[in-house]
Amino acid sequence: MKALLLLLVLGCGNKPARAVCEQASDHFERCLGEMFGPEMKEMARDRRDVAACASDSETVKMDEKCEGKRTCDQYLDCIDGYTAKHSL
Repeated sequence: MKALLLLLVLGCGNKPARAVCEQASDHFERCLGEMFGPEMKEMARDRRDVAACASDSETVKMDEKCEGKRTCDQYLDCIDGYTAKHSL
């Protein structure tokens, strides 16, 4: 869970990095809200930093791998597993 909180901005797909990060941020915020409540969703929204995400190729790679996960459980587990294997 700690790793998830450190990654409040994510991305997905074969799009330019900024678009990847915008879409991933939306997905991440929605999942945090769904799983942990509106306060957590708002915290993620307040910490959104698309520019930082777009400039970090490793984060974009993680987002490309995980974005296809449809349920929030699958999506957040993918992020957590990725960060456990890679240093972001």
